[in-house]
Amino acid sequence: MPRRAFISALALAATASLLAGCGGGSSGGSGSGTNNNSGPAGELTSAIDALSNASTVDATVKIGATASQLLTFVKQHDPSSKMTASQANALAGAQLAFEATAPSGKTLGQSGTNGGGAADISISDNGSPLFTLRVVNKTLYFQVAVKNLLDTLGKSSTYAQIQSAAGQLPSFIQALLRGGWVSLPESTAKSLSSQLGGSQSSGSSSQGNAVLNALKSLLSKDVTVTRTSSGGTDVLTISGNARTLTSDFMSAVTSNVPAAGAALGSTNPSSVPSKTISLTATVTGGALSSLSIDLGQFTKTGKPSLPLQLAISKSGPSISAPSGATPIDTNELGQLLGSFSGGGL
Repeated sequence: MPRRAFISALALAATASLLAGCGGGSSGGSGSGTNNNSGPAGELTSAIDALSNASTVDATVKIGATASQLLTFVKQHDPSSKMTASQANALAGAQLAFEATAPSGKTLGQSGTNGGGAADISISDNGSPLFTLRVVNKTLYFQVAVKNLLDTLGKSSTYAQIQSAAGQLPSFIQALLRGGWVSLPESTAKSLSSQLGGSQSSGSSSQGNAVLNALKSLLSKDVTVTRTSSGGTDVLTISGNARTLTSDFMSAVTSNVPAAGAALGSTNPSSVPSKTISLTATVTGGALSSLSIDLGQFTKTGKPSLPLQLAISKSGPSISAPSGATPIDTNELGQLLGSFSGGGL
């Protein structure tokens, strides 16, 4: 798939993820029941607001295709592709999961900028965990399943070499390489970010609110929403111009979350094709429950189908601080980073 097509697809997928994952935005109605009375566009907006009225939001993103289907898609679009069956299996089995919980007795929309809730972001492949970032009681916890990651990359033999060389590394690095948890207070992380020349922005709910409101504005002016099915779960089709959506999405995110500018780089929205694309959304119990975009529509022929799926729930497992986490020694971390940069922090 051409780079510009991926940019557009990722912009829409990121829009969906932000709408599902932002904690703030509305502290209005309960969001109970399917909202058929306000029209499809109003139902979509209300469904997004309903997520911030929940105490928990759990979301997962994955490709809705088998390894064989993914490989067929890639080969048909790019016959010169060197993707192997093993690589297709890893990509098809990859899943990004995100969960956020509000402080006890509050909803995500009521959390405010003081936080106090918890969050968990994880990446897995075919059920095997690869990376987890958890925030509990204003402490960051990290875990990298190095062995699983190397197995996924087809580099299993490298694990023994890494383990044999780990003895000379700081204890928290050794813990990471063993697949253990390490911890770092949020305040320390912000201080380190500042010393390294990064932003001290915490990605607080105030930024989340701003992005969410901007994206809801985008949905009201840049897309057409139609209801294709009604019942216990309503099905909505969201259509819009790929170039316009990408441009407005990038503008909304970079203006409210400056750190996102570095991630998006010098991407030029004008490189995205000016064509109508669509997503499918489902609304269950008045809340957004899924979003799906067919990446096949970015190809010249529009075939074969390759869905990218976002599933959303207002419930999830309890998020707790992992036991036995090794604290990150900031002095050792500073020396390590300084050795990479040629000087101290």
